[in-house]
Amino acid sequence: MKRWSWLLVLVVLAAQPAFAADKKKDEKKGAAPAATAAPAQVQDAVKEAEAKLAAGDADGAVSMLEKAAETDPRAALRLGILRESRGELDQAVDAYKAAAGKLDGAAKGEALGRLAVVQDTRGMAEAGASADAAIAADAEGVWPTIAMAYRRAHEGKAEDAVALANKAVAAAGGAGAQAYGLALMRILVGTFFLFTAISKLGWLISSEDLINRFSGYLRNASSWNRWYLDQLVPGLPIFARLVVLGELATALAFLTGFWTQLAAVLAFVLVLNYHVVTGTILRYAFLTDPFGLPLLGALMALALGGARLPWSIQT
Repeated sequence: MKRWSWLLVLVVLAAQPAFAADKKKDEKKGAAPAATAAPAQVQDAVKEAEAKLAAGDADGAVSMLEKAAETDPRAALRLGILRESRGELDQAVDAYKAAAGKLDGAAKGEALGRLAVVQDTRGMAEAGASADAAIAADAEGVWPTIAMAYRRAHEGKAEDAVALANKAVAAAGGAGAQAYGLALMRILVGTFFLFTAISKLGWLISSEDLINRFSGYLRNASSWNRWYLDQLVPGLPIFARLVVLGELATALAFLTGFWTQLAAVLAFVLVLNYHVVTGTILRYAFLTDPFGLPLLGALMALALGGARLPWSIQT
């Protein structure tokens, strides 16, 4: 698994929509202020779009930014970020291209870097060229660095990719990175529950497998959990089906980002119950069990901070 660890780092980086863009470099001397400043009405439109987004009206924000993007490439960049966060990748590509065509310096590098990442996600061949252009526009920028990390990864240069990823993490940081780290964890844990449920689909038809497992649990039960097991035995045919449905529901909630916190609480109870039933929770082996503290800790983190994460149908 270690050889794939760098890839997870890149996925976290690639999804951070709130990295602070480097400030645009000073315009050349002699340029007319009117040629570089966005019209007041465009600035107002962008602010109004941000207000709509904060109020939960994402569609209204998109509409406002589309109008503002006709005259302000910075609005086009913001539109691309919003489109990407909604999973509208093709529209995000168009917005990033429009922004990159009119911006320069660090802002152009960000637009091209974001464009390269989305193109990579879509499997588009232009991703490499966009990454090169991003680096040419702003060699030290966060998003150009992320885009180049992707390119190095595809070239099989894992060490270079990791170095670039670490550079981007050090340069970015902030709450945006944390949110996307939690979102990635939510998806990975959801994938785990999905395949765990798939392996138990037979329980929907027959509870024999669970009954056989309980026979082993009872033989190895301690005094502290034997009573609990005895109470569960009569309902095993029902519990077998509830376990599968609970794991499927958890997977669906985590993969879509719908009711993440509630699903995390219920999944926490489900996993904790498993460790009580098996008796592992009071054994030393629990501390090294990957389904113990790591999984319970991930579920607790999502229960506390899983609201309105990126890649969520509720964002």
